[in-house]
Amino acid sequence: MSQHKIFAIRPEVTSEAVEALRPKKCQDEPISTPPYELIEFEDEMTGMEMSVAVIKARGVLALNVDGWFGCCDLDELAEEIEEADADANVTAIIVEMDSPGGTVNGTPEAAERIARISKPLMVWTEGEICSAAYWITASADVIYATPSSVVGSVGCVLAFYDYSAMMDQSGIKVQVFRSGELKAAGYPGTALSEAEAAHFQGMVSEVGSDFAEWVTTYRDNVDVDVFDGRAVSGKQGVRLGLLDGVFITREEAIKSFLEGINL
Repeated sequence: MSQHKIFAIRPEVTSEAVEALRPKKCQDEPISTPPYELIEFEDEMTGMEMSVAVIKARGVLALNVDGWFGCCDLDELAEEIEEADADANVTAIIVEMDSPGGTVNGTPEAAERIARISKPLMVWTEGEICSAAYWITASADVIYATPSSVVGSVGCVLAFYDYSAMMDQSGIKVQVFRSGELKAAGYPGTALSEAEAAHFQGMVSEVGSDFAEWVTTYRDNVDVDVFDGRAVSGKQGVRLGLLDGVFITREEAIKSFLEGINL
């Protein structure tokens, strides 16, 4: 007959053993890093060091497009600028912009948020600051660009494609039953009525007027001729009041910007 030995395990030893085997959580707090690049500069005259936040904005501006290729989210951009403004380590902010414009939705609101920041703001481009991109950056302390850049395009556009003739040739007739004269205005396959065309033109004109008013609020020396929607080169932009200067390199523009800051 085999003999069986019974081993008693103390409860406190069991719990200690279990705890020893349990995976340990990292006790270190995650390091919070800002979403923007920080560049250190030293004032040549005073020797004072300045930390500048550099925020990049590339592509079409719109809402809810974070992570989309070729797009820049308006909310994300405004939040980054606000975060840099609230950062005690940041002396000034630079936005590197290269955008042909974007949607009306979200642009006036983003522009308003950016205009509220308190720290010196410079906008720089080697590409484009056009349409919605110019709207949201018009309130910057300075806007600098390269001579060959493209800026402006102050205005609003809405395109309507009239496929009604093509559909008629295909034997397709679109009938729209509506509760009001402007309900479903511009419905695909229909031609715009005079009332519908006037409605859309009114919307575009209102946005264009708001855009122009915003620009003149912050750039009182702008030539009103630019409100015809033209886009111009960096050199022309200075003459027309859209830009504060042109530089060959970003470094030259930053030097000029920082020299003009009153700390």
